[in-house]
Amino acid sequence: ATMDDVRRIALSLPETTEELWYGTPGFKVRGKGFLRVKGETDDRLVVSRDLGEKEALLRAAPETFSTTPHYDGHPIVLVDVSVTDVDELRELIVESGASGHRTGYDKRSTSGSEVPQVMNGQQSAAAQR
Repeated sequence: ATMDDVRRIALSLPETTEELWYGTPGFKVRGKGFLRVKGETDDRLVVSRDLGEKEALLRAAPETFSTTPHYDGHPIVLVDVSVTDVDELRELIVESGASGHRTGYDKRSTSGSEVPQVMNGQQSAAAQR
């Protein structure tokens, strides 16, 4: 997957905006952040997960999921976009955006297979219907 895929998927979620967050592109629902790019030249995302799932992901796929000492004890996992396929990326982004403690949005309101068209950071008129 690519960072363009990240942007397209994240902005397809209801009420999602892209804003700078800790100096890098981030995505928020109603002002609450759920996903951001780790660094300007980094292909990793900072994604919200519960601690149990974080530990399971780190054990199951260390080539995809990582952490740093800064995130120890926090429900955050780093995802290497360059080794993640688009379907897995979509699932991670939708679940991160739907995490009730962060945004309160219902992931069932989006279809995993239908991602609205996004142009220049905004949904197209057709995608808003």
